[in-house]
Amino acid sequence: MPSWDGSDFPELVKSRAEFEEWVERGVPRRLERNPLAREFLRRASLRMPGYEKHLEPGDLEALRAYVEWLRRERLPEGVGTTTTP
Repeated sequence: MPSWDGSDFPELVKSRAEFEEWVERGVPRRLERNPLAREFLRRASLRMPGYEKHLEPGDLEALRAYVEWLRRERLPEGVGTTTTP
């Protein structure tokens, strides 16, 4: 399952439609069609569940806006982290 604030998000979520597939189905069709990606997803110990049955009208749009806001508001790398000597 993609980390919504991770650097691989743009590769795993190529479009609004793919974002909706991740949320509704737990995986986009593009990755299901790719043999290597399909094997990787099959072997994953943690899988994103599909939430299609739990969504109300407007939920996808609200969730997409929230994720876009989170990605826009990310702190630069190293900010807010502590290091030990």
